[in-house]
Amino acid sequence: MLRLDLGSVIVGSLALVLVPAMGCGDDGGVAASTDASSSSGAAATDGTSDTGSTSSDSGDATTTAADATAADTTTGGTPLLDEYLLEGDDMFPEGVAFDPTARAFYVGSLTEAGLTRVDADGTQSVFVPSGPAMLSCAGMKVDDAARRLWVCGSDDAGSSRVYVYGLDDASLLETFDLAQLVDTASCNDLALDGEGAAYVTDPPSSAIHRLAVGGDASVWATDPLFDPELMTLGLNGIAVTPDGAAVIVTKFISKQLLRVSMDDPTQIVAVDLSGEPFAGGSLIAGPDGIVFEGDTLYVVFDDVVAEVVPNQDWTTGAVSILMPPTKGLSTATVAEGEVYAVKSEVTANALGTAPELPFRIVRVPRG
Repeated sequence: MLRLDLGSVIVGSLALVLVPAMGCGDDGGVAASTDASSSSGAAATDGTSDTGSTSSDSGDATTTAADATAADTTTGGTPLLDEYLLEGDDMFPEGVAFDPTARAFYVGSLTEAGLTRVDADGTQSVFVPSGPAMLSCAGMKVDDAARRLWVCGSDDAGSSRVYVYGLDDASLLETFDLAQLVDTASCNDLALDGEGAAYVTDPPSSAIHRLAVGGDASVWATDPLFDPELMTLGLNGIAVTPDGAAVIVTKFISKQLLRVSMDDPTQIVAVDLSGEPFAGGSLIAGPDGIVFEGDTLYVVFDDVVAEVVPNQDWTTGAVSILMPPTKGLSTATVAEGEVYAVKSEVTANALGTAPELPFRIVRVPRG
């Protein structure tokens, strides 16, 4: 997700718009501390750790979405649709994730509070409702094994945070205040490894942070290759390679993929790309969110999706350009073997122009 915070300024697709600094959840981004474990099995902490992480008992968190988020909820085998038209004309849903157990998509919003759940049959419900702080969300990922949803956002005080929700009851399990790691921190996007730890791109700080439930947080990687190239536009989408050997990140302005070694995050190389041009149809459309389907990486631009087939160690990749059914895209998720992108219209949001409606989640045709 391309997102830049300068105080109360968010930049999307190289344009500026003034909005209040916001977060994700209805409590201003601060979870009540408890020494009890949550129903999803996430570890709880006793108050705020040195990294600014707090945890919450599910009984203190949002419960109004419980009926829509039961773990055994299915749609009776309903096939996934080719597209899902999202309700609302000012949602600007920059992030998307898919829960394979509940067979449901989740989308956030740059301009409205909370998270929306979209079931396989298209039924939509509030997962985390709006609150008094008018909260905003960007990149997100589902940890199906642990039944957690990780979300990038910011609170009503302007602090960049990562929120961890229980998928089965919408409880707020933990929050991480990234300012405890770096003063300039701004969560852009995140990816999860096989152990459930999150890797977070932080463009203005030229860093990738590593977070784990229970309060473990650190600056995992930083390098001049991460430096912003225009204002604070730098690192963007992120994904862990299927073999767990590396993290792949995008750089928006220079239109690059960088490979960061998991064993030694000081080992960073630019992926040598061949084939079709690694670019969108617009000069300002850089690579945004990314997702793996099998061993193939899918990189979302505003109006195209680049399919990147790598060599074994992810030092090279062959690019093919796919044409999605719409533009205004920001990122993608994988659902039952298919790639689905979200039409978020973040450029229109940034420019203050009318978006092309409706917002939607669309299947990306392949081959």
